[in-house]
Amino acid sequence: MNKTTTDGPVSLNADTATVQRTYTIQVTNVGEVSGTSQPVYDISNVPTGFAISGFTVDGVETDQMTDSPGQYLVSSGVTLDAGQSQNFTIVVTYTFDKTQETAEGIQNLGSCQTGENPDSTKGFYNAVSMDGDEYGSANNNACTIATGEASWEKVDSFGNILSGATFRIGGNQVDLGSGIANSSKADIADCVTEGASSTAAYQDQDPRSGYFHIVGLPLVTKAWEDGATEGPVLYLTERKAPTNYDQNEDTSARLYFTFDTSTMSYRLKALTANDRDTVDTNGNVVNYPITGNVSWRKVNKTNQLLSGAKWRITGGILPGPLDVVDCVADQSSDCAAQAADPDSVAGSLYYDTDQTAGVISMNLPLGKYTLKETQAPDGYLLGDTSYEFEVTAQGTYINSGNRIVNIQIPTPGIPFTGGMGSDYFFIAGGAFAAFTLITEIVRRRQRRLTQQQA
Repeated sequence: MNKTTTDGPVSLNADTATVQRTYTIQVTNVGEVSGTSQPVYDISNVPTGFAISGFTVDGVETDQMTDSPGQYLVSSGVTLDAGQSQNFTIVVTYTFDKTQETAEGIQNLGSCQTGENPDSTKGFYNAVSMDGDEYGSANNNACTIATGEASWEKVDSFGNILSGATFRIGGNQVDLGSGIANSSKADIADCVTEGASSTAAYQDQDPRSGYFHIVGLPLVTKAWEDGATEGPVLYLTERKAPTNYDQNEDTSARLYFTFDTSTMSYRLKALTANDRDTVDTNGNVVNYPITGNVSWRKVNKTNQLLSGAKWRITGGILPGPLDVVDCVADQSSDCAAQAADPDSVAGSLYYDTDQTAGVISMNLPLGKYTLKETQAPDGYLLGDTSYEFEVTAQGTYINSGNRIVNIQIPTPGIPFTGGMGSDYFFIAGGAFAAFTLITEIVRRRQRRLTQQQA
């Protein structure tokens, strides 16, 4: 007698509610005369979180034996001619309650041990028993494992979906299974074919660009703690970054899969803490854009540096307008605290890094932008020019000579202190004096004429 199954692994996920396993039992009369076998029993283990809700033999529902939990009568005896065989098809249906699942239970589902020394606590284990079995028990058991799934998105620091990335899943003290070129690593490309579908392990199942869904992952619930280097683990590294984005390629950027029993799926977590997280709070893989430098100087007509100006930059991949203030500090490391909006993603990454008043230098993602002044230095007119510029890996400057000039606000002249104001009063005063002199001459002449006539 022997038992076999052609079932593949069970893929666990948040929607898993029932699991069916199908087995074939073959009973053979190896004697030289016809005869009837002893009763044939089927024994199914019940993994943690599961319960058997149905058991059929050749399509006929069969009840569990009351005195032997998990044991079912397949046949009270099989009558066969010499050399004749009879097959029985066994279908076991399990219901799954993930709230009752444990990390240890998940770990046990991820492996099988059959043969002469089977472990009935591993995988979906099933055995057949018959007294007097000529072949013994080594081939009387069968088992299938469960595997995990993982989903993530490739995003930038602003949450935009990115295309063109490739990844590698690796295992430390973990066998990724057969069907791949290397049992310790598997490369994954982003599937971008609309309507494409695949159930193969380590192939992206999501046809949307920048979205990844992987099935067939070995179940590993003992994950590395931050900074640790031992123990079974599944990890993810980036093999190719999207265009114009930095690649997360060093060991510190390695992400590991941790199994979440509440969702029955893997999530990604950073192995070590970085200044710039490579995985966000949703378990998505983050890339940061390649940047280039842009700089300009705020000056007056005599090329003196002016402080106090504010600016607004739009364009590129920025999620919205980026306000920029002129950093004035003892050292450039103090400029981050002076950013216009340090609490926003863009404001915390892109700000003036030059501590010199009137000199603005900052890194921006590659792309085309517009710069406009929003506040002029004290005593100067606000500029109304918009400056178009493109940031490249080689850096760029704003305007000719890297200078943006502000004109000083004109002030009214003060009397007797020079300028147009004093000239006006001198002219007006001279005219009044001339008028007074002429009036006096006319008055005296009229007086003499009056005296002569008298």
